[in-house]
Amino acid sequence: MEEAFEQTLNGFPKEQFTLIEITRKDIVTRTFECIEDEDLKARVSVKFIGEDAIDSGGVTREFFSELFRGFGVYSMLVRGTYPHITFRHNLEAVAKGLFETFGKLVAIALVNGCPGPHFFTPMVAEFILDIPREPHLTEVPDDCEFLTQLTNISNCSDEASFIIAVNSFPERFDMGYTKATVTFEDKNELLNACVKHVVLSCVAEEIYSFKKGLASFGVLEFLSKYPSDGIKHLMHVEVSVEDVKSCFVPCFSTPGFQLHERETEIVYNWHSFLRSVSRGKLKCNVIPFPQPCIPSTDETVDFKHDNLELRFLTLSDVLQFGSGSRFPSFAGKLQFDHDSVSAEKRISGNTCAFSITIPVNKRYTCNSNEFAQKLMEDIFEAYGFGLP
Repeated sequence: MEEAFEQTLNGFPKEQFTLIEITRKDIVTRTFECIEDEDLKARVSVKFIGEDAIDSGGVTREFFSELFRGFGVYSMLVRGTYPHITFRHNLEAVAKGLFETFGKLVAIALVNGCPGPHFFTPMVAEFILDIPREPHLTEVPDDCEFLTQLTNISNCSDEASFIIAVNSFPERFDMGYTKATVTFEDKNELLNACVKHVVLSCVAEEIYSFKKGLASFGVLEFLSKYPSDGIKHLMHVEVSVEDVKSCFVPCFSTPGFQLHERETEIVYNWHSFLRSVSRGKLKCNVIPFPQPCIPSTDETVDFKHDNLELRFLTLSDVLQFGSGSRFPSFAGKLQFDHDSVSAEKRISGNTCAFSITIPVNKRYTCNSNEFAQKLMEDIFEAYGFGLP
């Protein structure tokens, strides 16, 4: 499918692209502002204002990674908590074409070899690709006003408690479940109908508008043609230690020399570092960008240190540091810099070349615990993570 996306992109002239100049702060809101009334092209070039990086692919990947992650706090079009997102009922946004634009942004991301949203619930993702799926209560958003009542019905274990719970839930009629007399045997049927209404039916216009945008450049057709692969671009994918190892393959020197021995020690510490990340052992206080739902104040604008937020480093953060993508869909390198004599030189990520370079100096030729702490600091100090 990736080859099909690449061939599609190659069919468009390189000189025809949409330039997106953006900040990392409020990235979702500002992206919609930047592209309003734009005739979005298949190709995009991204510039983060105030940053020196030139977009040779890596900046675009990082833009879409940050954009889709930002939807976790952007409540106009979606609801739920990342990475279990559903659509929000918003006919005004449908009329303004925002859902269609959202779908087109996903299409552009995939055509350019960037990560998809990776946050829709299975039920939503499979509905987008016309894959049948049984509803499940766990897909109802946490902020749904009917979740408590549906949970009460689900927890009923006998006829008497079930009838009491159903009689306290007249909203079922508005959800399309109109049986006059309901028995305990109807429990699963009732729950399935109500969950389907909450997650899909009541936002049908929003989903179809999104799909219209996703159909741009033939993307929806490709996703539907290869559903087992296509679904992975829409749903959350767990990242493993082995995924990260396979994405950054060490470039060793010739065995038998001192350089090779130093590199093997670093790779041993690198593997230990990844295991610590996967177990949630590495965390740091960072200064977050203000979220779009929080009004700006002098404190948020100036990034004062009393706004520190505890962040756990994730394997997706490591992937993004070296590729711009938060998901393992590339083949990159783990390289070593033997030319650095400065103990202060730090690890660097090249998102265009899919590479992470570790200097072979005193900073990184240490025990595994110190190595992990220093790598975490270096990654969190990179753009997009905040300064510790």
